[in-house]
Amino acid sequence: MEKGQISFDLLLTAVVLLVFFGTLTTLTGFLESEERISSVRAQERQILSGIVDIATNAAVLSGGGAGSRATFLVPKIFVPRKKEKQSCTISFDVSQGRARIEAIVDGASIVEERNLFFHPRLSYTATKCGENMVIERGR
Repeated sequence: MEKGQISFDLLLTAVVLLVFFGTLTTLTGFLESEERISSVRAQERQILSGIVDIATNAAVLSGGGAGSRATFLVPKIFVPRKKEKQSCTISFDVSQGRARIEAIVDGASIVEERNLFFHPRLSYTATKCGENMVIERGR
């Protein structure tokens, strides 16, 4: 063994460990981000399913009198590793027959859409998570 060989081996080991832990940290951050996105998507799908069910059952309102209404409290979205619940926006495109929900998480827009039959006698109020969505019969 030559003079300085131990120092070189120690330096090489330190560099390898730094690269390994740097890669591990990057991978962990990526997996946490993917976990957040998939969790939010699952919650958005669940909220849209509830909205579609309410809208489908609200068709019964079309036979009721003017001013008949159904309300649905849209829950806020829980984002893993965040203390506060996330808000979202719900919108309806009557001409396309689509309901849409969008949440902004870590600067990225996460959108889910579902087909929805809109009854012509009913009005659908767009809303945000944590607020009441109202479906009512017009005059």
